[in-house]
Amino acid sequence: MKHDVGKAVPMLGVPDVQAAIAFWRDQLGFEVMGTYDDEGGKACWAYLRQADTPIMLNLEEEGLDAARGSTLYFYPEDVAALHASFKGQGLEVSDLEDTFYGMKEFELIAPGGHALWFGQDSGDNDNDDNA
Repeated sequence: MKHDVGKAVPMLGVPDVQAAIAFWRDQLGFEVMGTYDDEGGKACWAYLRQADTPIMLNLEEEGLDAARGSTLYFYPEDVAALHASFKGQGLEVSDLEDTFYGMKEFELIAPGGHALWFGQDSGDNDNDDNA
């Protein structure tokens, strides 16, 4: 049976929601759409969006490494310009590389340890299956 499950929104576990909000908002340009604080007033959840790309940030359970093995892959219009912009902001990004699978891409590690990859089809193969 086929079910329409709708779109997926990644929810990233982070050790410090407020620090993660600052990174996603101030460094990557996301807009904070909503937050929720726990009973002690500590931020424990946030919903952010940039254009049609939403994410949620959630306070990870103590002792849990929620970022382990977690990667988000973004498809910007101009990966080289984005790479230069991030470097200009002082963010630590990997070198921009042309891959054997036809992508030009780089990596940025977000606070909390999540790997953020940014890539664009380099035109060197028939890989047109970008999300």
